[in-house]
Amino acid sequence: MSKEQLEQMEHDYKNAFPIDIDWLIAYAKEQTERVEEYEYRYNKHLDLDIMNDHKIRQLEQQNKEYRSYLELIKFIGVNDNDVETDEVIIHDIVRLSEEALKEVEG
Repeated sequence: MSKEQLEQMEHDYKNAFPIDIDWLIAYAKEQTERVEEYEYRYNKHLDLDIMNDHKIRQLEQQNKEYRSYLELIKFIGVNDNDVETDEVIIHDIVRLSEEALKEVEG
């Protein structure tokens, strides 16, 4: 319930009933303010959660790419490849790294 609705109810009830309900109206206003504050906090945290989820997904993708690069680098050092094959692998690593960097920079 919004503050405006409470104010309208207060006006209507004060005109309709001669009893003192100021304490009840004050309490309802206080509760409304608390709910609005909690809604604000909730939405703020929800926005942060969404942003963090996106960042986590980006980091997971980067980790996956780094593992792939490490495997390629290990392949260079372990196997008896000729120089041309090693150069192709290194070129692929550089290309993939540049693509990943462009993607992160947006």
